[in-house]
Amino acid sequence: MSVVDELRELFFGEENIQRTIYYILKDGLQKSDIIVLLATVAVETPLCVAFTEHGLVPFRSVYNFVVSYQHMTPKQLEFCMSQIRNMREGTCETFQNKMTHSSYVSVISKSKQRIFIDMRYLLASIISMINNSKFTSIKSHDVSNLIVQQISNSVSIPRETLIAAFRLAKRQK
Repeated sequence: MSVVDELRELFFGEENIQRTIYYILKDGLQKSDIIVLLATVAVETPLCVAFTEHGLVPFRSVYNFVVSYQHMTPKQLEFCMSQIRNMREGTCETFQNKMTHSSYVSVISKSKQRIFIDMRYLLASIISMINNSKFTSIKSHDVSNLIVQQISNSVSIPRETLIAAFRLAKRQK
């Protein structure tokens, strides 16, 4: 299993994706279409193992979404520490974001394979979070359907993936 495969399983696998997405959204950009933006990035941008002083940056060249160290599980933190130790051996690249004056360090992957989040899990976690929210004043199912529709209008998602996502979301109740 490659480092990026391990990252995908630990942070974006069926067991952990809802927690990861929740904290990315909670701690991230304050934009009205943040959920659609995150889904678009997840479809179009491969995963990578990169770190800032604040946490893990899981999407290559997209610095807006960070999984904060303080919200990671012990197993996720152990993964990060292991990757940081490996970086000391020279298997990393350092980048500076000139707009924010922040830096991030990325693991150099030996694999040329581009690995993405499983959209079934991402959509299911979004649907489940919305449907289980106590803060919606209208029917949460209507809200989740609307957001999934907006995501579908932004990126191409096969019908089978959408059906599987709604089934997974029902199981996550």
